[in-house]
Amino acid sequence: MPMNTVSAASADGSSVILTLNWKVPFVSQLKLQSYYTGHASRAFNVRKFTASYIDFVFKYTNAVPDSDSVFGENSPVSFAQWLDIGKDGTSTLRVFLKEKGAYYGYRAYYSSDNRLVISFKEKPLSNKKIVLDAGHGGKDCGAIGANGTYESNINIDIAERVKNYLENNGVSVVMTRRGDSFSSLDERQDFARAANADMFIAVHSNSSEDVSLSGTEAYYYTAFSMPLASAVHSKLAGVWRELYLNNSLMYDKIIPRDGGVRFFPYQVIRIEECPAVLIECGYLSNPTECDMLSNGENREKIAKAISDGVLEYYNQNK
Repeated sequence: MPMNTVSAASADGSSVILTLNWKVPFVSQLKLQSYYTGHASRAFNVRKFTASYIDFVFKYTNAVPDSDSVFGENSPVSFAQWLDIGKDGTSTLRVFLKEKGAYYGYRAYYSSDNRLVISFKEKPLSNKKIVLDAGHGGKDCGAIGANGTYESNINIDIAERVKNYLENNGVSVVMTRRGDSFSSLDERQDFARAANADMFIAVHSNSSEDVSLSGTEAYYYTAFSMPLASAVHSKLAGVWRELYLNNSLMYDKIIPRDGGVRFFPYQVIRIEECPAVLIECGYLSNPTECDMLSNGENREKIAKAISDGVLEYYNQNK
């Protein structure tokens, strides 16, 4: 492949703008982030988001500008510099965070004049826009509960209730689906990107061949999404403790041994533009928990817990 030259670079607010010879592939990596091997033997689990900078590694690139790029006052990133120029046929743009662990995603696109723009999300709720994705729907009913209820119906009901709570707190909420309609995983991802979401939350209900399993879980893909997953999961666990207060068998299974906040590469949350999490509200395959989830008053409590977790995350990061 022909080698690329970055002939010009600048910073504009929270964006870095690059002029390239051709559209070379690149990868982004959060650095000084510690991981451990956890759920499903994956080595990408996070106890705390600790990244200090992001490396953008451009393939087939051997010439770059000499000067650094400095970002605006309100940007979460401070400056960017080029490193390892031409090493193994690649060059690395290192973007430093102003505050360790304070990062909320980026968007990369080519502008009308064919320059590459990498734009960093300023704050988790800078525009207070959240995309809620009620899992399944239409021709895809999801799991079928122990009492015959469809997961898709449980998910949309909880998501609609979350929407009401968040809107009452001044948050703009858009839904990937309304009613019993079907959207593909690609369409759900594209929807979040097009909406320029500050957060993406997929609402699901779990199922297993082992009907004894119960409790709630929260999944993230990007390390910077883990704090949001943790905040929502903590509130959900609190609700289930209340619901199972007089049922010690179920109470002891609310939180799994690994803590329930897990890395997993679910397609719908594999986006870099904002914190994105998938919430498993409970197990429809467990007869006791299915009956709990089938109760409207309980779904109201679950929805409030999700919204409380979102607002707590916002208050910790504003």
